[in-house]
Formats: sequence, structure tokens, C-alpha cells
Amino acid sequence: MPRTPSARCTWPSSGRAAGRRQGRYWRRWAEASWSGACGRPQGWRQCPVRPRPPRSPSPEGFPGEAPSPGPRGRCVVLCTLRVEPRHVERIQSAHPRVEVRAVRREEVEPHLPDAEVLLTWAVPDSWVRQAERLRWVHVSSAGVDHLWGGALWTSAVLLTNSRGIHAGPMAEHVVGWLLMFARNLHNHLHHQRERRWEKDVGGVFAGSTVGVVGLGAVGEEVARLSKALGARVVGLRRRVRPSPYADRVVGPEGLQELLEESDYVVLTVPLVPSTQRWIGARELSWVKPHAVLVNVARGGVVDEEALVAALREGRLRGAALDTFETEPLPPASPLWDLPNVLVSPHVAGNFPGYVDAVVDVFCDNLRRYLAGEPLRNVVDRQAGY
Repeated sequence: MPRTPSARCTWPSSGRAAGRRQGRYWRRWAEASWSGACGRPQGWRQCPVRPRPPRSPSPEGFPGEAPSPGPRGRCVVLCTLRVEPRHVERIQSAHPRVEVRAVRREEVEPHLPDAEVLLTWAVPDSWVRQAERLRWVHVSSAGVDHLWGGALWTSAVLLTNSRGIHAGPMAEHVVGWLLMFARNLHNHLHHQRERRWEKDVGGVFAGSTVGVVGLGAVGEEVARLSKALGARVVGLRRRVRPSPYADRVVGPEGLQELLEESDYVVLTVPLVPSTQRWIGARELSWVKPHAVLVNVARGGVVDEEALVAALREGRLRGAALDTFETEPLPPASPLWDLPNVLVSPHVAGNFPGYVDAVVDVFCDNLRRYLAGEPLRNVVDRQAGY
């Protein structure tokens, strides 16, 4: 059938065969980048066609989409973070089409019908139902377990996170704890409160083995700093590939091996269904009695009851915990009173320039979004992070 130049293509007006032919013509149009259209046999009608945006891997290795922006009108960016005027100005300057609305969460609903992009942390199901034009959500956290199963998670809306901005602060938090246990500084804090002059001499961190469970951005930085201080590093990641800062890298099946040889076990793995209570009584039985467990991942990665039992029974030298199964940590939790436990209130990833860093990541992605380019930090819903 001859094809004549046109900006439109034609579809059959109805029927299953029409639907199959429609899909076939769409694919041919997109793959061949036709500028014309097929002929127009009787019973066919005209409708505008655009090729679908191509799928391509994001820079982080997850499948992403190169989203084309909406109609050539305004692009409303709705922000519920505690931003300053300078942050709003920076986002606004990304493109003349951008209109930024920075509001508090309790004031967001009147603006949802206009929102094409949402910059926030948590997204209630009601927001997704009301935001009929919503195409992309960027969250200020790295973890997205708080979004699992919600309307956003099951929707076709593009979802990105702020993975990577926490790496430096969290790694410093971890290494600070490692050195405290290496030099017995946690014991000296107890002695100070009791006004006791006791020379509790610590060991040396250099030469120890640090097992990093989760070699993502945070884990890699923990490995780098530990290596710089003279430690040997064994890392674990879902897909095994070399790391410049790890002496050896194993997959999930190598967890027992890592736990058995590590003096310090650092958890930086994301919380997904497969890592829920991953470190339980059995796994803790593999750890050396003089080892220290550090958790800056999510509290749900560790079975807290099993951890408390191991600490009380001397099967684990100590633990340093920034995250917990229930937050805030209940006053009745035994973790508050155990002398070999260090607690911080989920602040390892916080730092004074946090919002600046989130806006940096978002603005880079906003530029990509408006240009129809693949976005960074696209969340892989199938993997859970």
C-alpha cells in the first residue's frame, strides 16, 4: 500500500484486528521514524501519533524512561520540603515553563490537580488520586520502603530518589563508631559518668576486617574510609562486581562467609522484602564473639530481639545503631540501657546542607526531564529501591 507524506497516521475505527494493526503501525512508525503515514482504506479514521519515548538504562544501572515533558504550557513543580526562597528561585530558573509552588503538606491539596512534578518525601494515596496530571515524583530520601504498596508505587508515575547525597555523612558516622569501639572510647564515656579513672586500653583499627553488607554509595564510602585507615574490607552486593575499595566482593550467598571473618559488620543494604530481618539469630551466630555490628541501613534489616539476646549473652561485643524497627525507639527498649550499645536517632545521613543537596539532584533531573532525557536515580519498583 503506498504511503503518502503526512504528519498523521491512520487506525482502523474498531475491532480486535484494528487494535492489533494499530499496535503494529505504532511500532513501525516509531522504529522507522516515519514522517509520513500509511494509506487510508475505507473505514479508517485519522488520529495524531507520536512515537513512545525510548527506554534506556539510568546512569545508576536501573531501567529508566526518557520522559518527554507535558504540553508546551507551564510545568507546575509542587514542593512540600522546607525550602528557602533561594531554592525556589533555583528550581524556577531551570526553564521558563517551570512554575514552582512551595507549600506545607497540610496546604498541598488545592495545588494537586495542577501538579506535573512533585518534590516531597511521603506521598499519600489521596495525593495520587487528586494529581491527575502528575508524571514524576522525586523523594528527598534514598530509601523508598515508606512508599511500598501505595497508590504511587503501583502507578505509572516516574519515581526518583536522592540516592548518593548521604554517602559522606553516613560513612563518617560509621567510621566514628568503628574507632570508638576499636579504642574502647565507649567504655571511657561510662567511666567518665562514674568519675572512675580506669585505663581501659583499646586495640588498633588498622589490620582489622570490616564487612560491608551493601556496597552502594554509602557502602563504597565506608569501604574507602576504612581502607584508608588500614583495614581489610570485604563487601557484599546483589550483583557481584569489583570495588576499588574492597579486597573482596561476594554476593548474597556469601553472607555467612563475610560474617564469620569480619571484626566489624556494617549494614548499608536497602530494606526490601528479601532483606526484611535478614540479620537474625542464625546470622548472628556466625559472627565472631568480639565483633561489632553497625546498622545505618533500616531497622527492619535486623531482628532486634535476636540482637539483644546476642549482646546480653556475650555472643557479640557491641552494636552501634542509627535505625530501629520502631522509631522513635521506645523508652522501654533494652537497647537504651545495654552498656555495649551506641544509639543515635536516625541522623547518620543528616547534615546542614541536606536540602541544598536534594535540590542539586532534583534540578539536574528537572533539566533532563524538560529535555526528554533519561533521569538519574530512577527507582526500580521490581527491586524495591
